[in-house]
Amino acid sequence: AVMRALLTAGATVDLESPGACTALTFAAWGRADASVDILIEAGAVLDKRREHQNTPLLDAAESGAAGCVKRLLAAGADVESQNQQGHTALILATGLGRLAAVRAILEHGGVNVNHQSFRGNSALLHGAWRGQTECVDALLKAGALVDVQDDDGDTAISAAAFQGHIKVVEKLLEYDAAIDLPTMDGRTCLHLAAGRGKELVVAALVAHGANLDAKSDIGTPLAWAARQGELRCVEMLIEAGANLEEANDGGFTALMSACFFKHEEVARFLLARGAKVGTRNNRGDTCLTLSAGRSIMCLRAVLEAGAPPDS
Repeated sequence: AVMRALLTAGATVDLESPGACTALTFAAWGRADASVDILIEAGAVLDKRREHQNTPLLDAAESGAAGCVKRLLAAGADVESQNQQGHTALILATGLGRLAAVRAILEHGGVNVNHQSFRGNSALLHGAWRGQTECVDALLKAGALVDVQDDDGDTAISAAAFQGHIKVVEKLLEYDAAIDLPTMDGRTCLHLAAGRGKELVVAALVAHGANLDAKSDIGTPLAWAARQGELRCVEMLIEAGANLEEANDGGFTALMSACFFKHEEVARFLLARGAKVGTRNNRGDTCLTLSAGRSIMCLRAVLEAGAPPDS
C-alpha cells in the first residue's frame, strides 16, 4: 500500500541509489514478489544495470528469488543479460544451488544453457565446481553439453573431480562425460582427484576405465599423487595397475617425486611394490640424490631398498 501510494504521488520508479540500484533491484534481491509486481506495473525498467552490470533478474537469480525470476521473465526481462564477468542468471543461480530459480529460468525457455562467461565458465561447469548436484541434473536434462571446456581446459567433471564432489561426478558419468579429456596443462580427472586425495572420485574414475597412465607436465596420476603425499590414492592406483616406472618429460618417476617432496610413507610403499631405486632422470639424479639434503627418512628408505651409496 505504501509503495502504491508513493508511486501515485509521483515517486520516480527508477530513481537510483548509490551503486545505481533502483527499487526493482532491491525488490528482486529481497525476494519481494508483490513489490516486483507493483514496480513492473508502474513501468520500472526491467533490465536496469547497477554496479558490476547486474540487472534485477541477475540479482533475483543470485538470491534464489524464484518468484521474482518468473515475474521478471514474464514481463520481458532479458534472460541472457550478463554481468561484467559474463555470467547470466542461469550461471549465477546454478553456482549457488538456487534450484527453484534454475528451474524457473529453464522453464521460461529461450536461454542458452551452454553460454560461457568471459573465462569460459558455463552454468554446468560452475555448478559442478560448487557441488550443486540437483542443478547439474536439471541442466543436463535441459541439454547442457557435458564436455564444454573453460579457458583452462577444465570441464564439469574435471572441476567436480578436483573438488571431490562424488555425487556430481557420478551424475556426469551417467551422461558419458569424457574422463580422459586433459586440461591445458595435460591433467585428466584422475590426476586432479588423485593429487587431492579424493578417494571416492578416484575409485569411480578407475571403475569407469580412466587412463591410469595419462601423462601431463608433471607425469601420471600416480606420480601426481606421490608428489602430493596422497598415500591411499597411490595404493589405489597401483592396485588398479598403474605403471610404477612411467616418467614425466623430465624423467621423474613416482618414486622420485615422493623422495623429492619428502613423503616417506609413499616412498616406502612404492619401494615395497618394486619401484626401481637406480633410475635416473634427465639431469642424472636418482632417488638417492633427490633425497639427500631433503629428507633423511626418504634417504634411509632408498638405502635400505638397496640403492648404491655412491649412485
